[in-house]
Amino acid sequence: MTKDLATIVPVYNKELFLDDTMNSINNLDIDKSEIEVIFVDDVSTDQSLEKLKAYENEYDYVKVVELEENTGSPSTPRNVGIDVLDSKYITFLDADDWLDAEGFPKLLQQALDTQNDILFGQSLRHKDRSIRKIARFSSYETASDLVPYEIDKIFRAVGPPGKIIKASIIKENDIKFEHMKYGVDKLFFTEVIGKAHSAGMNDAVVYHVNRYGANQSLIGETDIFEKTACNLEVLKKLFELDIPETARRNAISRIIEMDYLSRLFINKRFLKSEDKQLFYDAFAEMETVLDRHHLNIKDYLTEDKYEKVYQLLSQSNKERVVKLIKILIKGERAPRYVSNGLVHFLLPEELREVAPLTEDFFAVYGGTEEADGQFYEVIHLYKKMAAQISRVQLVKLKDEAAAIDVGYQVRGGKLRIPTKELEDADFNFNIQITYNHYRPCIVNMNLPSVSKQPALKRQHFKVEFKDKRFKDEKNQTKFVDTTKYYDENPGMVFSAQRFKVYEDVEFQKEAAREIEVGELFTVEDIQYTEKGTPRLVLKDGSFVTANKKFVTTIDDRLTEQYLVKVPRSVKVLKKCKAYNDRNFKDEAGSNFEEGDIVNIVKIVFSSNGTPRLKTDKGVYMTANRDFVKSIT
Repeated sequence: MTKDLATIVPVYNKELFLDDTMNSINNLDIDKSEIEVIFVDDVSTDQSLEKLKAYENEYDYVKVVELEENTGSPSTPRNVGIDVLDSKYITFLDADDWLDAEGFPKLLQQALDTQNDILFGQSLRHKDRSIRKIARFSSYETASDLVPYEIDKIFRAVGPPGKIIKASIIKENDIKFEHMKYGVDKLFFTEVIGKAHSAGMNDAVVYHVNRYGANQSLIGETDIFEKTACNLEVLKKLFELDIPETARRNAISRIIEMDYLSRLFINKRFLKSEDKQLFYDAFAEMETVLDRHHLNIKDYLTEDKYEKVYQLLSQSNKERVVKLIKILIKGERAPRYVSNGLVHFLLPEELREVAPLTEDFFAVYGGTEEADGQFYEVIHLYKKMAAQISRVQLVKLKDEAAAIDVGYQVRGGKLRIPTKELEDADFNFNIQITYNHYRPCIVNMNLPSVSKQPALKRQHFKVEFKDKRFKDEKNQTKFVDTTKYYDENPGMVFSAQRFKVYEDVEFQKEAAREIEVGELFTVEDIQYTEKGTPRLVLKDGSFVTANKKFVTTIDDRLTEQYLVKVPRSVKVLKKCKAYNDRNFKDEAGSNFEEGDIVNIVKIVFSSNGTPRLKTDKGVYMTANRDFVKSIT
């Protein structure tokens, strides 16, 4: 019998996350007799397959498919899952992510009720210190019977998160994931959206993306030119797809704006490069492809900043390109001023031809005012006429999953919120104004300034309402860029890259000890340098970097399956192998037999974020509690 939904999960060495992924499916408020979950294992070398088989034995709705050879990408596993499913709708789930217990069933029910071809729900990206919404444009309200490829910016959401697709759209059109190093999702979902005739969206959170530090598969920078070459192939294939011209046009616009102008140029990678000609050459290749089809890039640009960057690129004025991008990269930290009711970027004389460069929407807190016997929180607005306010919310600091809508009124360039409505929040929050359906603006404390000597301090701060009863946000000792550094004691961490150990907070004197790549250690405290840079203090009083690129927190969920506190020795519960490396690629030629007592010197994490035990003999063994037991 055809079921309602098939969930396809490609798996390669994800034993660390599989239990949470499986539990998220099992906890869905859905009739399990109406779903099928298809795990496709791409010849994992860890304990992933053993876990999957256990799920298959425990749950009637789980099916495990084992591939004979590793394919190196999720493309083939997903295609295999599509071939074997028997359901009306399909959703794709990565093996380190999870579905929302409450939101996902709502989206599925909407699909079944409306029979729309594709449905979009809200997704959240989870990092160590923040939770953020992604692809807001695809799920800002609950609506059905939309034209999918006409949804604004929809081709920027061309990945698995938050989508339910009618199986017939994929099967009848023989849509496959192509085997490419990059761009696999982009081409597949572009064709799906282009082939779909109807769409629905729902503002419920349905999908959670795992970007925690323990997910080591995400560490390391992508080769931008290798990725750009794949994007060029995707662009070429777009002209071969049998999709409506509106869909093709919007998909091409996405590639030009996002994959070339934004990711190729408007970033620090470009500014730091010593050979910028490589970037210009890659862009020229894309222009050549469009020229062959008699297309003009200017016709595909939808945002002011992209139009201005391309204006300078088309003139081959490389110096001015660099100067403009430096301003765009600085964003709110660039010098700005108010003119004619809008916030303008201060442009040097040589960039006058791209003036004005303005903010679409800017909001500044104006304090509390009394009117008609009531108190109101006042916010001054600086916005373009086309910018229409959609909603105002109190959003929890660093956690966009928690938000409360509040009432408001707008008069004469001011937005007023009844002060009493702020009392409804049981968390610390920012005030966020959403305009034009999905674009967010966090209210600022001050207007910007162009003054450099002296500079206006803290002009970039956002309005934060804090209550001492809510301790989810601690006062910072110094202002710290928390996207780069830990500003609170992370507790147990492991080294993601090689770094030095120092005896002093200023890193003037190197310590005698070393920390192995992947080694687990405990942080006792955080101290700051004279310039305010945080350092991690270890048990022996030595200091190491607090930079998140080098030091990674462990996922609390590990403790159930693995030993994460260094034991003096362990007892072997099941026979297991010994390895010469933490990634278990080089077998040591010996085994640990059941009942053996093994002395342990440290815990070291693999490059995939899996804990290993390093023995006093210098070899590595599993830290899985099914195989070893701490006896001290």
